[in-house]
Amino acid sequence: MSRTTLRRLEVFVTVVDSGGFRACSDRLDISPAAVSHQVSQLEEEIGCMLFVRRRGKLCGLTEQGTRAYREARDLLGHAKAFANVMVDLKPAAVRRLSVFSDAILDAHLAKPIAAFASEHPTMDIALKRSYFEEMVQGIGSGHADMAYFYSSGRVNEIESEFAWWEPICICARHDHPVFSKRNLRLGDLREFPFVAPPNGCHFRRSVDALLRKHGLGGYNVALETGHANIAREAVIGGYAISAVISRYLNDDLARHGVRAVEIVESDLALEVRRAVRGDLVLDNTTAALTRRLEKTAPERRATA
Repeated sequence: MSRTTLRRLEVFVTVVDSGGFRACSDRLDISPAAVSHQVSQLEEEIGCMLFVRRRGKLCGLTEQGTRAYREARDLLGHAKAFANVMVDLKPAAVRRLSVFSDAILDAHLAKPIAAFASEHPTMDIALKRSYFEEMVQGIGSGHADMAYFYSSGRVNEIESEFAWWEPICICARHDHPVFSKRNLRLGDLREFPFVAPPNGCHFRRSVDALLRKHGLGGYNVALETGHANIAREAVIGGYAISAVISRYLNDDLARHGVRAVEIVESDLALEVRRAVRGDLVLDNTTAALTRRLEKTAPERRATA
């Protein structure tokens, strides 16, 4: 007997299971002529008739056909089992996801992203510290799959959704003159020098819009810097006060005597907004990652 094919055996078994050539052709979506050809070739290879035929009609299996059917069915079962094993042995394709994040948010997002990636071994998630304009370009070009950034509200440059509120505070060294004032409102802070991000950057625009909304427009900027450590040293040294994300008024700053200034407007907060590449909006894995990240939002919900 010459070598046959699994396809030929599949056609033969399907003819038997479905009850005829026409039903087999419908089930396998091939022509009746193709079914007849495959069966004839198999009979030729085996060297015996598989079906009893009377006046061109099938009338059941011959004795040899019955035995061939049992063997063919078993072989097809083994072949399917083999294919399943090979699928399991094949290394899963690694899916890559790139998340762009505001520099201040970067450290916060790293922990839940690492936890998510450990639970999804076929995911390779890159977290890139970025600035707003780069996020806009990255989402547009496809280099970024997701982006998280601070904002005072909706932005025109990129399609985004609200993710969570991020409380902010005004901080200063504990012996700064601002602490001698009582019942402070934001407008009362005009007399004090601030350290602030560079004028024109997105984070500065967002903070300015929030402070202006609460009565502090045109505040006194003594130092502009995009370098976090320079801003930190300006506050620690007592040279300036600063608007900062509350959760980053951390132990290190506290050890240097930096404190949050008590002001009447205690509900100050920026939005954290999420942008997702258009073709991933309905993606289940992306949605699962966003849910994980947004569970880490501060418990305090502001209404800025």
